[in-house]
Amino acid sequence: MSGFNLSALAVRERSVTLFLIILISVAGIVAFFKLGRAEDPPFTVKSMTVITAWPGATAQEMQDQVAEPLEKRMQELRWYDRTETYTRPGLAFTTVTFLDSTPPAEVPEQFYQAETDLVKTAQALGKLPVLQTSNPMPDGRLNARLADMAAMTRRVAAEQHVPLVDHYAQISAMADWKTHMSDGAHPKPELYRAKAQQDFQVIDPLVRRLFGVAALSQRQSARVPTPLHSTSDNPTRGNS
Repeated sequence: MSGFNLSALAVRERSVTLFLIILISVAGIVAFFKLGRAEDPPFTVKSMTVITAWPGATAQEMQDQVAEPLEKRMQELRWYDRTETYTRPGLAFTTVTFLDSTPPAEVPEQFYQAETDLVKTAQALGKLPVLQTSNPMPDGRLNARLADMAAMTRRVAAEQHVPLVDHYAQISAMADWKTHMSDGAHPKPELYRAKAQQDFQVIDPLVRRLFGVAALSQRQSARVPTPLHSTSDNPTRGNS
């Protein structure tokens, strides 16, 4: 008894074989022309980075008093996967990663909840968090995402009653802001100076109030050097 012979079947049923060949060829051609051709295919980033500064603190103090409370708060997120923290004197870098199974539609809400939790944790530690939005970017699709993130940060600032440096709104209002971008993502020096001035205008009154010093007038503050220079454009970062 001979076994099944596919070649013999193909020769014997020529019409069926020819039909299958044509069908597969047409399906392949249709699939080829429907392949994605985007230079930057859309994808959802399911992680966020939190940079925390505490001038004068040791690396161990950053770990024990800053990073650990933040990590514990992040573990309460619904789609939490893991956190990775690197500390050094005065700074802590924490990366929060969500589960791969997180639905893309849920990611913005997770960012919102994470930023809200970070603000509440900082306040519980006796800190005054200051939120900051990213500067806009020339790429239309990326800029639309940044607009959503900026709106989320504004929502958190309003709900938690914390100061906000809204780089996105202020720079977007400049008629020629795109000419001040060096590579499509990073500002040129003059735009960094503008961002530093925006930081100063929000943070200077807070510092002066803490130390009981009268705030500068708008004219005076325009003449003061701007020592604050933010190189991080993560819209989910909070400064304290």
